[in-house]
Amino acid sequence: HRPPEGQVSSMDRRLRRSVDQACMELAFPSTPLRRDFPDDAVRLAGHGALYERFARLKAKLEAAGWFRAERKRALPLFPRCVGLITSLRAAALSDVLATLRRRMPMLPVIIYPAAVHGIGAAADIAEAIRVANAHREVDVLILCRGGGSIEDLQAFNEPSATKRR
Repeated sequence: HRPPEGQVSSMDRRLRRSVDQACMELAFPSTPLRRDFPDDAVRLAGHGALYERFARLKAKLEAAGWFRAERKRALPLFPRCVGLITSLRAAALSDVLATLRRRMPMLPVIIYPAAVHGIGAAADIAEAIRVANAHREVDVLILCRGGGSIEDLQAFNEPSATKRR
């Protein structure tokens, strides 16, 4: 059951102001009951802690201009070399390699191995990006892994993996 739109936005405003405590009012037929909850215990309906963390990071990066059109670079029509950052055991690796071989059979591909989920994955991804940028061997860098839950994909949303190297 989803609360009415007005209640959600009211709760959202309270959470966004980062107040020490969020206030929730529960209405009973005869008397209103007022309870205080710590702000980390109150979430918008349907959203979990990881999603909310992702949304905050996205808003922060958007405010810093990371998603502006002028920051985006066109992909080269005919890259000289492509780099892949992924786990050597990832199913996505064979899919990407097969697609690249089918579309551009002579295209050199360099694999920069990294854990793409679990503890330490964000640091591995960041290090692989740093190494690829330092070597300057590729025109295009693909960060890939298969699908998964928001928990599985969390390493891609960590600031250490998203900052420019």
